[in-house]
Amino acid sequence: MGSILRVWLSVFPKGARAGATETGVFAGLLALLLTGCGNLEKEIVVPQPPYTPQLVVECYLERGEPYRLALTESVNYLATPQVPVVTDATVRIGYPGQSDALSFAPVIDSVNRKGYNYTLDKPVVDDPNAEYTLEITDPKGRRVTGTTRFPSFVPLKEIAWAFDEKEKAYLTVRFDDPPGTVDYYRFVITRDSLAGEVETSFTLEDRFGTNNEITLGTGYNFEDGDSLVVSLFHISKPYFDFLESTDAAASANGNPFAQPSLVKSTVRGGIGVFTALVYDRKKIVIKQDK
Repeated sequence: MGSILRVWLSVFPKGARAGATETGVFAGLLALLLTGCGNLEKEIVVPQPPYTPQLVVECYLERGEPYRLALTESVNYLATPQVPVVTDATVRIGYPGQSDALSFAPVIDSVNRKGYNYTLDKPVVDDPNAEYTLEITDPKGRRVTGTTRFPSFVPLKEIAWAFDEKEKAYLTVRFDDPPGTVDYYRFVITRDSLAGEVETSFTLEDRFGTNNEITLGTGYNFEDGDSLVVSLFHISKPYFDFLESTDAAASANGNPFAQPSLVKSTVRGGIGVFTALVYDRKKIVIKQDK
């Protein structure tokens, strides 16, 4: 590269201006320079630490619904995208005086767009005073446990909407927050049905309330005749933390400027969630007064 630079200086002394001929010489020298510096790429193999797959659990208890649980294995971040399904585990869910075994019998929940591979065709009994337990073991010696309780039912008190001059509507939702406790909620709006497009979904603490009442609002996202399903979940603190951490992890994934975020599981010995769901849900059709 040094010899190329000396040739360049001899062709164009200080203060000279380049014409057509000189431009051609410049192009040739530039090509020669790039050729001499072209082999600067080197493939570097970054050693990966050994990775031990963990059991991944997703299980929601709902009053009157059958027992359903999804059990898979985690994979290395750089592994080929896949969902390793676990087929040979022992799964038990219990509450005081009762313990039930779930069998490997895959089902698809088309309403909530989820798949489960361990099920029991028995309705869940909603006992607000009981602690429900989960225990999973497999032939590899792995063991996952978890506990949950049914939170109290918090009904939707009022759903209202108003239109602006552009005939776009916003929603306001009010509900009473139980006094004397710290409570957590998840608020979801979908279009047309539970399986429809998610318009709004977020979690919140009750510190946003006033006089034991919480009011939530949306943007001007709706039109006359829109059909919506409004759901309010009263959730536990561990499930709230799980949802917050999974949202943060999804936002950080693939973003080189974001801090890595760990999922805060509600289970021990693995990854995932075991929780009881209590919610109020209403279907509305937005109408504009003429």
